[in-house]
Amino acid sequence: MITIEEKLNLFTKLIYDKIEKENESLLKKFNLEYGNLLDEKKKEFEKQAEQLRKENEKNIEKQKLQIISKAKIEEKKIILEKRKEIFDEVLDALMAYCDDFTDKDEYREMFLNDLSKILKEMDSINNLQITITSKDFKRFKDVILNMFNDKNVDLNEDNDIIGGFIITDKEKNIRIDMSMKDRILNSKELIGEKIFEALQ
Repeated sequence: MITIEEKLNLFTKLIYDKIEKENESLLKKFNLEYGNLLDEKKKEFEKQAEQLRKENEKNIEKQKLQIISKAKIEEKKIILEKRKEIFDEVLDALMAYCDDFTDKDEYREMFLNDLSKILKEMDSINNLQITITSKDFKRFKDVILNMFNDKNVDLNEDNDIIGGFIITDKEKNIRIDMSMKDRILNSKELIGEKIFEALQ
């Protein structure tokens, strides 16, 4: 005959089995319903993470290209500024050289030869304005007036031209610039090319 204790044990076992079966059923249901959902979410998160990684890589590459592009622009700017700086220094040096040259005997010879050539070209012109530096005015005033003795000559002083002369016929609107400054400025393109070649 089954004792009460045995009946209790049997009942307890039945209850445990029932609970275990129900829990197992619930666990399976949970795994079935939510396991797939978790997998989907996991895949979704992984996809988002991959997308973010790719976007970050694109952004990094974009930033890299922007930095390189900016660096190239900056490099060109620096080179152009340096070329201009060198160009300006060369022009200033040439101006200074020409200013020193005006004190040499070779300059006197060049000045008078150029003036003589221009005189022949402007033989038919009677009213002339000749612009020279104050230094050349003192040195060459009498020589110039003697060379152009058959013409009406107006002598002007302008130290900005450095040396040489500018002859103007106001009546016919003719201007011949044989100044040292103009010779340098007319050579700017050639000077720029030489500087460019030297910096290659």
